[in-house]
Amino acid sequence: MKTLNILSKSAMLACVLSAPAYAQLQLTGDACTLTLSGQLKAEYWSKTGGVLPDTNKDTQEFFGFADIQLDNKCKLTSNTELEMRLRQRPLKGSNFEIQGDDLGSREAWIGVSNGGFGKIRVGRFLNKMNTVLDYPYGAPNLNAQAADYGATPSAPTRYGSLRYIAPTFFGVDLETTVGSSSASRDIELYAQYKIAGFMIDGIHARSKMNAAYQRAGGAGYSFDNSRNLTNTATFLGARYEFGNSAKLMAGFKNNVFSYPVAPSGVYNATGSFRQETAINEVVFSGEYPIAPKWTASAGLVRYLDTKTRGVSADDGATLLGAIISYAILPNMSVNLQLRQTRLDRVGAIPGSGSGVNNIIPSTTKESLGLENREWVFDQGAGFKSKKVNYVGIAFQYTF
Repeated sequence: MKTLNILSKSAMLACVLSAPAYAQLQLTGDACTLTLSGQLKAEYWSKTGGVLPDTNKDTQEFFGFADIQLDNKCKLTSNTELEMRLRQRPLKGSNFEIQGDDLGSREAWIGVSNGGFGKIRVGRFLNKMNTVLDYPYGAPNLNAQAADYGATPSAPTRYGSLRYIAPTFFGVDLETTVGSSSASRDIELYAQYKIAGFMIDGIHARSKMNAAYQRAGGAGYSFDNSRNLTNTATFLGARYEFGNSAKLMAGFKNNVFSYPVAPSGVYNATGSFRQETAINEVVFSGEYPIAPKWTASAGLVRYLDTKTRGVSADDGATLLGAIISYAILPNMSVNLQLRQTRLDRVGAIPGSGSGVNNIIPSTTKESLGLENREWVFDQGAGFKSKKVNYVGIAFQYTF
């Protein structure tokens, strides 16, 4: 964490110092470039269904955020650049307000880019499992649900990490991200291949959860290097853009969560120290320009029944979403959003019976645990209806 804070402050300082350099100084014949960009979004939702504990009354909910990104690039040679980024996203009306607590909590990294050797960066990054699935695969109003259930604990990497982005090779783009300590090692591999108008995406993430359970359980959780609790996530998807800017996407994701068999987390005599729950998910989405300034999009996320030690549970869920968007300006839009969540069985949230939802460490900085997965479906404890309908309006501005 100290390394991350140092990187965050260094990136901020370099960005500030580069502002006058852009106007007056040049490095190796080229100027530094400071870029401020971001997104403002506000949503208002009306929901009907079993959303509140012990009631089926209608509810309203507001959600909003400001995503601010500061980039700085300086030419070192004609083919090499120094790159830095700070990104902040204070959230309101969300369980993830923690993302706005620290400087650079969304992204904070420094790196070098070379046309022949690629890009190497050090700091905190957004996981590719989150950024690629957020949109377009999940469709705009299903983004959180589609990208959730990753191998790593949150959208940003847990600690300062190392990311390498290789130059495009025979149409293939490759990225590798590695970070954290030996007890909580995170590894993520990303590949994209372009062929005949298609973009094919593949992601594999692997996260060791030993430190999370040790911190959550204290001395009762004992692990060594030969016996690890490891979460994995794998995604494969394809997308195609037509000549009229219409888009079609489809993908499949598999997750395997591992946790101690015994509440104490101590290995038993037979060596059976963990239990694994698998979650499979399919995602379909599309976008179509129906008229000048008007765009329609829709998406479906289907969580299949979870499997724990090979035994299936009736806890799947289907999420449907549709949006009609009007562009007030090229960078400003207003959207009408419809969404429905349907659970296979009342009280069933994927992983809640004998899987991840009830047995993961709490979501705190100390435990480094996974988020509470009930948030994925916006459900509270004791809901009575297995179907929830949402109608919302959203305002979005990008700069």
